Amino acid sequence: MNESNEDLAALESFLGAGLREVFLETFKRRFGDPPDAIKAYVDAAHVMELKEWIPNIVSAETPDDIFYSDLGHALTQFAAAVDKRDQSRFDAGTDRPDRAP
Repeated sequence: MNESNEDLAALESFLGAGLREVFLETFKRRFGDPPDAIKAYVDAAHVMELKEWIPNIVSAETPDDIFYSDLGHALTQFAAAVDKRDQSRFDAGTDRPDRAP
């Protein structure tokens, strides 16, 4: 890893630690002490996920509402559509390029 990548990794680590602290403190004020499962989930989260989740704490009715992501929802819908398309191709026997209609 070169110096630039090391600097970037160090910055991301620093930002992640700060965002985790903000998340957990905000969560605690809204819902009480976070369960260990949420702490583990937050510890494993990427900086961009934390940035998306923190504002959700304010309007969340339940802790599960915090982790809803428009992007995550869109990706899930996209993956389901691709799976459906691929399954229909497989069922029709056109799952391989050399067997395309």
